[in-house]
Amino acid sequence: MAAILIAAGFGAQAATVTVDFEGDAAGNVANGFTSSGSSIVSFTDSIGSNLEIGDYGTQTDGQSLIVRHDDPSTLIMTFTQLVSNLSMSFGNDDPSFSLAGDVAVLQGYLGGVLKGISLVVMNRDDIMNQTIGFFGQPIDKAVFYYGRLAVGPDSSVAINPIDLIEVVDNITFEVPDVAEVPLPASGLLLLGAGGLMAAIRRKRSV
Repeated sequence: MAAILIAAGFGAQAATVTVDFEGDAAGNVANGFTSSGSSIVSFTDSIGSNLEIGDYGTQTDGQSLIVRHDDPSTLIMTFTQLVSNLSMSFGNDDPSFSLAGDVAVLQGYLGGVLKGISLVVMNRDDIMNQTIGFFGQPIDKAVFYYGRLAVGPDSSVAINPIDLIEVVDNITFEVPDVAEVPLPASGLLLLGAGGLMAAIRRKRSV
C-alpha cells in the first residue's frame, strides 16, 4: 500500500521541445516526416504529399517546413504522446493570395475529438513574424491551415481553408518530464515512517 501511495504523490513536470528544422536536409520530405529536432511529432500534408524543408528568406525563419502548392491543404501534426502549450511561427501570408480578415487556424485534438481552435488574423505582409498557439489542454494531434471565415444563412460560422501555401517554424510544445520529478515531501515522510517501523521491528527481535 505504501508503494501505491508514493507513486500517486508524484507531480507532473514539463520539458519544452522546439522543432526549428535547422538540422534537417533541405528538399522534399514524405508524409509522416519527423524532424531531427524531435521524434515526438510527425507531419503530414492533408492533400497529396507536398512537404518541403527550405529557406525562403523573410517568408521563413531560416529553414522552415512548407506545405507546397496553393491548395486548401492543411498541415497535420501527430504526437506520439500527450503534449500541451503548442505554439509555432507562421509565414507566407501573401496579400496576393489572401483577403483582409483571413486567419491562421490551429486546431487541437485528443483521441480524435476536437478540443479547441485558435485563430490569428494574418497581417498579410508575407513575412514570418506572427505566432499562433493552443494552450491549456493536452492534445495528441493538431491541424494548422490558413482559412477564411464564412457566415451561413443560419448565422453559423465556418472556417474554410484557402489556396495558400502554409509555412511554419519554431514549433514548441511541452511534454511530461517524469525523469526529473523529485519525490514530494509526503513521499519522503512515508518512506521515513516505513524505515522507522523496520528499525522498531529489528530492535524488538534482538
